[in-house]
Amino acid sequence: MTTFSRFHGPAFHNLIGMAMVELRRGERAIGDLALACGFVSLSSFNRQFKRQTGLAPREWRKNGKSL
Repeated sequence: MTTFSRFHGPAFHNLIGMAMVELRRGERAIGDLALACGFVSLSSFNRQFKRQTGLAPREWRKNGKSL
């Protein structure tokens, strides 16, 4: 387990899950969503989102709209 995972734990994964839902809705800009989830930068949000889902937030949103 990484230091990041030990520090953020399950609550962090819940934030990514909430971001996944919001991205599919498509109502908020990705940068606004990143800040609302508590990330200090869009790049850190993108990196962590991709680490958890395998897709960048923009790709996740695009794939969700095609479903």
